[in-house]
Amino acid sequence: MARSDRAGGFRLPPLAAVAVIGTTTGLPLMMAGGTLQAWLKSGGIELEWIGVFALTGIPYLLKPLWAPLLDRFRPPFGGRRRGWILVMILAIQLAAILLALCDPTRRLWPMAVLAFAMAFCSASADINIDALRVEMLPSRLAGLGSTLHFVGLQVGMLAAGALALWLSDRMPWRTVYFLMAAGMVPGALATLLAPEPAASPPPRSLREAALLPLVDFFQRRRAMQVMAFIMLFKLGDGLAMTLNIPFLMDMGFSRSAIALAAQNIGIPALAAGWVAGGWLMHRFHLLRALWILGFLQLASILLTFALALGPPGPLLLGTVTALGNSFLSMGTVGLLTLTQRVCSPGCAVTQFAILSSLAAVPRVLCGGSAGLLAHCLGWPGFFACCAILAVPGLLLLLQAGRWELGEDASAVPSNQRNH
Repeated sequence: MARSDRAGGFRLPPLAAVAVIGTTTGLPLMMAGGTLQAWLKSGGIELEWIGVFALTGIPYLLKPLWAPLLDRFRPPFGGRRRGWILVMILAIQLAAILLALCDPTRRLWPMAVLAFAMAFCSASADINIDALRVEMLPSRLAGLGSTLHFVGLQVGMLAAGALALWLSDRMPWRTVYFLMAAGMVPGALATLLAPEPAASPPPRSLREAALLPLVDFFQRRRAMQVMAFIMLFKLGDGLAMTLNIPFLMDMGFSRSAIALAAQNIGIPALAAGWVAGGWLMHRFHLLRALWILGFLQLASILLTFALALGPPGPLLLGTVTALGNSFLSMGTVGLLTLTQRVCSPGCAVTQFAILSSLAAVPRVLCGGSAGLLAHCLGWPGFFACCAILAVPGLLLLLQAGRWELGEDASAVPSNQRNH
């Protein structure tokens, strides 16, 4: 499935490259998300404004608009996939450095603009990271590839989340963001050393790049139901995590306590979730595994609801962190596997961009009002709403037996299949 695009030279094994490059997805996600929220919260910014910052994630929703451009054109170095990833990593590092020079008490709007720019570059990198994974790995490794990508993503999120929070109690936020910008370097090196997939040639026109992947996807049975499921499956727990750090700070936990819980409990729990999610994908039929994962995600929201009812304590925080992180990672592995399975390799850029952005639509749009919702309902009421929003995705699984899934759906474009 993959080759080196120049003779000779060391290349990372595809699965190793997938894992390390995944860190470049998690780092900017936290730098422009939860970690930035903690910086704003510690700077005295009101919760309503912190919630508005969730709207800087809009580029994750709109990335299908420019995905055909990234598929049609290629940078002068690094190949069609790896080249764009490298360009976006450099842009993310620049945005992080500029963000580090800001003061939230005096430069709130410039910080919002920089966070938006970082999200734009991160979403653009994600387009090609997803396509690289789909085109580089055979369909039999789709579940393992999704698991390893999520491992890298979570390592990046922990470095820019838990580790950054722990460091922020010991050094200025400016220094923390400089260090996180440097944390993008391993992903850049892995991108340089990754094999460029021997995929189909670039589209001959923007029309071909934008329209043919849509035609291919909508020729699948129940394509609209698949899209709705991808959009709703993680709505409840995704929204519940939008203000996770401000919630824990409001519950009286220090930034160091949150960081230590994430490091000492959250990391092993995430690892257990990765293993369990990969095992479920291998052991059970994909749809049966998604049923199990959907109920576990609902359970994680109810655990956070219990924490909001109080009284808070380290034991309850540890329990919620352990089980919540495990269930969250398992659900994400399942959704990534489903998304990869329904993408045709020759159309991977645009199809994966559309489907992965759909998963972020409700979280980003609802996240903009999450702060106001939590302010009006209180934290218990907020998490009760999140639990209710987790139900529609489960109901859609009742129709999943009619969806077009399986190896045929992931390996051959629908315009080449016999119906």
